[in-house]
Amino acid sequence: MDQALYSLIEDSVAVAEQQLAAAKTLDLDLLRRSTERRQDLNFELSLLKLGERDLSGEPELRRLLFQLDLLDRRLTNVLGAAGEVFAALLPSTTPVTYAHDGKLRGRYT
Repeated sequence: MDQALYSLIEDSVAVAEQQLAAAKTLDLDLLRRSTERRQDLNFELSLLKLGERDLSGEPELRRLLFQLDLLDRRLTNVLGAAGEVFAALLPSTTPVTYAHDGKLRGRYT
């Protein structure tokens, strides 16, 4: 197995775990830093052309890729849930005003 590839995927798993922890605690600074690091790792992985490799003989690499995929799905779920909560709790950016016909427009329409 290519050690550089294995190392990059291990690093990606570790950073994805950081992203997930940051998303759960709403630590925006850590989430931003870990996302930037993850983008760098994804770029490096793209240079290795992982999609063109046969992984059938590399169970450890397949396990790491499965773990990374699972972390990505969990991160998407956590961020989506947080977005829904904030959308429901935060006020609309459209102020409530009266239209020319005297009806309310904005958040309550």
